[in-house]
Amino acid sequence: MSFIRRRPGRDGLEHDLRRNRPEPREDFVRGLEARISADAPARRGSRARFGLAGALAAALLVVVGAFGGVGYAASSVSHAAHTVAAVFTFSPHKVGSVSAAADQYGHVTLCHNGHEISVSKSAVATHLAQGDTLGPCPVFAPPVHGTAANDSLDLSKSRANSVIVDTKGNNTIKTNSRSNRVTTGSGNDVIETGRGTNLVKTGSGNDTINSHGKDTIFAGAGNDTINVRNGKTDFVNCGSGRDIVIADPANLDFVSNSCEVVRRAKLKG
Repeated sequence: MSFIRRRPGRDGLEHDLRRNRPEPREDFVRGLEARISADAPARRGSRARFGLAGALAAALLVVVGAFGGVGYAASSVSHAAHTVAAVFTFSPHKVGSVSAAADQYGHVTLCHNGHEISVSKSAVATHLAQGDTLGPCPVFAPPVHGTAANDSLDLSKSRANSVIVDTKGNNTIKTNSRSNRVTTGSGNDVIETGRGTNLVKTGSGNDTINSHGKDTIFAGAGNDTINVRNGKTDFVNCGSGRDIVIADPANLDFVSNSCEVVRRAKLKG
């Protein structure tokens, strides 16, 4: 059952409107069809051209990025290779001096507990104060031990790196021009170092140390006289007592504040 009533004459009016609706001219329809047909390939070609241009641009960016990345990586590898080469071809400087390479990198080679280390110039004094020595670590001959009496140990003509331990009696010790380590005890000892590199540790006596090398000296208790005025780089640390140090200018010799009297040579120039 339908509850919607149609108004009388409505169907007839709709039929008349459809029948009498305006129609486009045939020549207009044909012209429009021809225009659409002509424009369609151009639009497809335009879209294709835009797509091709976009693809080429993307490919170009990838290629440039790839070459840029390769260039950057190559540059980084080259820089790293030069850095590694510079580090591993760095030749240790001679004892008591700093080579051009060390000056460039601002580091100095030290021997620390039997191992070679490289530290900045500003840290050298601290390391020397701990017992490190300048230069690479030497290989030492078997230690030479003194007796309980007053000994005279002359190793000045030895060709080996020497370790001398004489902790009893009043001893006279001479070292050679190699690398040497000297340890004495409570006696009044006289030590004369050669032109090599020497690490000297004395005990509680009144000791006299005459240095001719590049020496690191730890004087113990007692009234000690230490002469390191030799034109070479030396480090001196004094113990208790009244100690006298005769040294080169401060640009060569480092003398600890624990030394009561320091007599330095005048700086030339």
